[in-house]
Amino acid sequence: MSPPETDKPARSVAPTYRRLLLALVILGLAATTAIFAFANVPVGPILSSLINDPILLVFLGAAAIANLGLRFLRWQYLLRRQAIRRPTRESLTIFLAGLGLGFVPLFAGEIALKGYLIGRGNRADERIAWTVALYERICDLIALCILAAPIVLLPGGKTLAGPVWWIFLIPPLLFLSGRGRRFAIEAAHLVVALIDRALRGVVPIDDRALTAELTTLKRSIASVGLGVAAWGIVCAVSALAIYRTGALDVGLQAGPLFAAATLLGGATLSPGGAGVTGSVLGLQLVYLGATTSAALASVVAVRASTFWFSLLVGQLALASLALKRRSSEPHFEAISSVYDAQIPPHVRDLLIERKVSRMLEVLVSATGKKGLDIGCGLGWYAEAMHANGAEIVGIDDSLAQARASRGRNPVVLQASAVELPFRDEIFDFAYAINVVHHLPSRKHQQLAFAEAARILKPGGVFFLHEINVINPLFRLYMGYVFPLIKRIDEGTERWLRPSALPLGPKLRLDKVDFFTFVPDFVPRHLLGLFLPVERWLESSPLRSYSAHFMATLRKTR
Repeated sequence: MSPPETDKPARSVAPTYRRLLLALVILGLAATTAIFAFANVPVGPILSSLINDPILLVFLGAAAIANLGLRFLRWQYLLRRQAIRRPTRESLTIFLAGLGLGFVPLFAGEIALKGYLIGRGNRADERIAWTVALYERICDLIALCILAAPIVLLPGGKTLAGPVWWIFLIPPLLFLSGRGRRFAIEAAHLVVALIDRALRGVVPIDDRALTAELTTLKRSIASVGLGVAAWGIVCAVSALAIYRTGALDVGLQAGPLFAAATLLGGATLSPGGAGVTGSVLGLQLVYLGATTSAALASVVAVRASTFWFSLLVGQLALASLALKRRSSEPHFEAISSVYDAQIPPHVRDLLIERKVSRMLEVLVSATGKKGLDIGCGLGWYAEAMHANGAEIVGIDDSLAQARASRGRNPVVLQASAVELPFRDEIFDFAYAINVVHHLPSRKHQQLAFAEAARILKPGGVFFLHEINVINPLFRLYMGYVFPLIKRIDEGTERWLRPSALPLGPKLRLDKVDFFTFVPDFVPRHLLGLFLPVERWLESSPLRSYSAHFMATLRKTR
């Protein structure tokens, strides 16, 4: 059972908080410099080996970014399963900032910082974030064990430790059992309780019922699977680095060797395995026949693209958090000046035509055409509806958006979708286009539906236009990728499914139209090539996997 949804207002960043982050940045830079000096890391060979091999540089960089991207996806996924919703960009910065404290043993700095930033002073959220961060690392341990285990299975393989490598098969096998997963979460709870007691001196709260969902088989497979994918990419590119730096061709053993060396480095509790992971990997390469210089070059390339890269990215994220002041403006108020640049004009015009034509088809037999545009934004849809003979009143919660839309529709008010400033039963129809999923909770969405029904005349129509997330790939794109490349959505949206709309007692569902398959990034000159394919898909059994849907709801008499 999913935990209850909570809606907590964001709090501004206090000056003491920014000073703490600045101190962590300074500490991080000092510790990183000390690690380089103590480990006598050859910075010159690192740069020269990468610059002299641009192909390797590209693959190492792509692998490092893919690794962090998949691990962030898991971080955001687990937070959402625990009903913690943070804007995707903010959550990404927090995730990366934790990597900046990778020099602290046992990942203690990373875990503590993530909890502090996610919690924002809310104790329950801090503990959940701590538990998620710990569980992430447990999943990484299992994933690396899975990737290291093939060492003992490869034909003709020989390693320094010999049969000792069989130990890597034990954690994944334990984790497959429910008892093993429960032990993992109990261990995480113990650590979180100790952190809570140490920081606050208070009796730990019991949130096991909430976080136990992390260890369900479904969540565990997804979490460990993302870990295997993230570190598997690094293992594969490590094999390429070992080959291109001239160490030797170790074939399929290179990936498991890197995974095993990373595990041993972590077991020593040294920051990021510094001085251990590289040494183990280098010694193993020499044992397999590589020259010392070739083995060193391989280790330098691999470590530069993993631990040192993530540490550098983390330091930059920490600096960003420390220097950036949190805006107190509502989201759409803050982006009003750039709102019209979020969707290409040719795609926007196509969507306006498609959505307006569908509403007009239903309204052709209506006795009145007085309508309400709920969440009118910059007034594009109100302008199109007015051009087709409808009398439109627009409302928007953002004052800046409401003012900007008056050039396209003269009657615009600032008002909320959950509290419409109109008397009962005065509109013939109403529509909300990609608005309801921005409301902060399911309760607010229910109120919006109830308000729409209240202001409609008996028999009036409410057109609900929403993003269609039935397609899991599109849901992944809208929930995790789109908020990073565009500013319309924050990644905190609560999507609606056509089969589970909060209709209430006064609305009934007449029909649902599924339409549009053309991605919003298709260039204008290629749009004509995609439209025939889109029309075919809209009439095929695949139409329910479209990008948008329009639900036609009618008020009962």
